[in-house]
Amino acid sequence: MFRVEEARSQKPKFPGSNDYVAFHLTTEEMRKIGNECAESTKVDRKLVENAVKYMIIVDDQKYKEFLFCSYKKQGYQKKNGDIVYDEIKSFLSSFYSKEETDYAVDNCKGLTYIRPEEMSFNTMKCILKNLLEVERMKAQKKYVNN
Repeated sequence: MFRVEEARSQKPKFPGSNDYVAFHLTTEEMRKIGNECAESTKVDRKLVENAVKYMIIVDDQKYKEFLFCSYKKQGYQKKNGDIVYDEIKSFLSSFYSKEETDYAVDNCKGLTYIRPEEMSFNTMKCILKNLLEVERMKAQKKYVNN
């Protein structure tokens, strides 16, 4: 299990109730994708909820299948498993500077996995780890400057 202990205080500030959750999808569209993928993969919805709310990521096959399904529908991953990094960057650019987004995403581009759902899962873990590092660096800079 991948667990970020300080997730509650350090997790990136993604909007939970804004009109647009992703760069091109409304909250309702995101909810629909989530429901469709949860149904088709039979994932334990508590795993998804814990990942979104607390950044508690469990190494679970159904969860990986859920991620692959939702990434495809959101435009973050192709059917063959290739990650569409520019689309992820586009989404993250609403919350982070170009440099921060590049750091978080570009450092994950070397990942390769045979199964597409493994690629989804490990890319997400890598990007989240890097975003937490960005948040830590920003907090340290803010602390030093005060």
